[in-house]
Amino acid sequence: MSMPDRDRDPTASTAQFQAFADRSEDTERRRSRGGTLTFVVVLAVVVVAAAIAWLLLG
Repeated sequence: MSMPDRDRDPTASTAQFQAFADRSEDTERRRSRGGTLTFVVVLAVVVVAAAIAWLLLG
């Protein structure tokens, strides 16, 4: 029978999990912002292309 490890810090795993959770939230925010930026860029390209087509064909 072995004795429990007295040097083990029970809060270390909690701190590691908290750091992981914080990092996951930051990643989600970046993904969300990246998706929004992509949508805005595509929308701007469509609007500019429609304006050029309207001017050339109008």
